[in-house]
Amino acid sequence: MPSPIPVQPVSPISWGDLAPDDILNPTSAQRPITKALNPHQAVTPIAMTSTATLEKIRRLRQVGIFMATPEEVLLQLAEAVEEVHLSPGEQLFAKGDLGTSMYVLVAGCVRVHIGDQTVVELTDGEIVGELAALDPEPRSASVSAVDSAMLYRIEQSTLQALMADHPEIVQAVIRELAQRLRDTTAPYGLS
Repeated sequence: MPSPIPVQPVSPISWGDLAPDDILNPTSAQRPITKALNPHQAVTPIAMTSTATLEKIRRLRQVGIFMATPEEVLLQLAEAVEEVHLSPGEQLFAKGDLGTSMYVLVAGCVRVHIGDQTVVELTDGEIVGELAALDPEPRSASVSAVDSAMLYRIEQSTLQALMADHPEIVQAVIRELAQRLRDTTAPYGLS
């Protein structure tokens, strides 16, 4: 019978010595945590965040516009978003509503529509309402849940702070808007 493997005692971890990437990516070099998106919000190391916040970070990482965003910034974003739950048929917002936030679809399906005419259906990892977050004008279409849906609301001030400090997010938003324009105009032979 083989002898048991000796267990080495582990020294206690000092959470203050860990950078967020040390938890999610132990081989990364330690980097300073960026400033908080809200100057009144304390920056929390990822090691000390809740399971719910870590799940938000994982889901935000799957969204195209946030794929290149550093973990510590996603942590701040995850702490700033508000969860919105919709029942099938429930409206998120109506055409003409004033809005200053965009939404990340986390689970479910929503349809963007003008009256009864569906423009597009969106699923997990897609964004909606980004125009109002960029330029607070009346909503150009209505959005309603096709089935039960969960979304993260990102306020305009949060998105602007992210874009000011992270040009990769600006580029990703521009790519998303360009693709939406192509998709919308394709049926008319304009793309």
